[in-house]
Amino acid sequence: MISIITVCFNEEQNIEKTMRAVLNQTCQDYEYIICDGGSSDNTLQIIKRIIPEFENRGISVSLTSKKDGGIYYGMNEGIDIAKGEYILFANAGDCLYDDNVVSAFVDALKEEINKKDAMIEEMSKNIEKLSKQPSTEPVKVEASKELFSDEMKEMERVEKQIQASIRSETGIRVDVTIVEPESL
Repeated sequence: MISIITVCFNEEQNIEKTMRAVLNQTCQDYEYIICDGGSSDNTLQIIKRIIPEFENRGISVSLTSKKDGGIYYGMNEGIDIAKGEYILFANAGDCLYDDNVVSAFVDALKEEINKKDAMIEEMSKNIEKLSKQPSTEPVKVEASKELFSDEMKEMERVEKQIQASIRSETGIRVDVTIVEPESL
């Protein structure tokens, strides 16, 4: 799920445009978080009038309104509330390029996940083949940094699990190395 966060303060002229740009997205697998900095104009009334339209589409909406320390405070507050794995900021006055922005983002994420899953599956197959050929030399398994750049800590954990698993099952020491894409 994606968390879309809008931060605003006295934006009665712009908030509806931003909210409608978010509401009109074809992909509706997101939560919407609005962090208002304690507006003294009609911003809150406009927000509260539009929120039911999100809820009627099954989209969860969270609204906070309090005097705060500015836009970055509001952004951090939105991040704290967010339940999604990914965050998209669409602040008051912003519009999304078109009604398919979230859908295109989700599709791109799925494509990257599929690429990584395919690489992991290929690595597993290679390790399985190698494990059937006992050797005293360590086996090197290489993967592209490009595929795992955002998950390096997770990859290090997975590398250690793979190494421990192969060693305990076969007695073979496996070294997993992340390398630059050009060297593959």
